Amino acid sequence: MQFFVVSKKTMANFSKSIYSKEYQALIKSLKDLRIDSELTQRELAKILGVPHSMVGKIEIGARKLDVFELISYLEPFDVDSAKFIQHLVKSKP
Repeated sequence: MQFFVVSKKTMANFSKSIYSKEYQALIKSLKDLRIDSELTQRELAKILGVPHSMVGKIEIGARKLDVFELISYLEPFDVDSAKFIQHLVKSKP
């Protein structure tokens, strides 16, 4: 298992709010993945085994994802979750 290291300084700069630029970038990336995969919110919800309203709430920022939910959310897209997170950290707005 390979891990990447995020410094305390980097973590201190991340806001914990769903309204932060960082979280909005995460949401945009997830929505873009879904759209690029030509999936509707309902189709993705069915694949994930969750109500379609959950996908909608995630995409508008009304529901925050924890790290384990994020990993599960990325599985249908065949995206390496560690690389996805690393890309978000490197491209921090």
